[in-house]
Amino acid sequence: MDVVEMLDITEGCAAPQKVLLFSQAEALKAFCADFLSRDKITAWVLERLHPAGAYCSACKNKITDATTLNNFYSLRRCRCKSCNAWFSALKGTALHHAGLDVSDIFLIAVFSEMKIEAKIIADVLKCHADTVKMWQAKFRAVEDGK
Repeated sequence: MDVVEMLDITEGCAAPQKVLLFSQAEALKAFCADFLSRDKITAWVLERLHPAGAYCSACKNKITDATTLNNFYSLRRCRCKSCNAWFSALKGTALHHAGLDVSDIFLIAVFSEMKIEAKIIADVLKCHADTVKMWQAKFRAVEDGK
């Protein structure tokens, strides 16, 4: 099954909406056994980051062809049919060039909302505690901005 088929793509949206990051509380509320699947986490995160659907980050045109949509929702590089720009679903978000997998960032959000110490999260995810603390600060900034 293509990733595109797993998502409810919003049709007819006038302007692209993009969210820089999601909240820790939102991640914990959504967390369940299904989220042990990387594909499920990725789909959930992309639905939060792009609530209006897939758009070219350069010209803002809606992506409509199946191949580009599948690449977008699979976190692969996409090429806009209108302006020929290359981009991914993470461009323009806090996850662009993050250095961590989307599922790791999601788990930092969930574990942080559960008040698990940064060192323990880092041990579980096999990353540095400072990396976890940096993401916790980004999530706090999202909360403070609401």
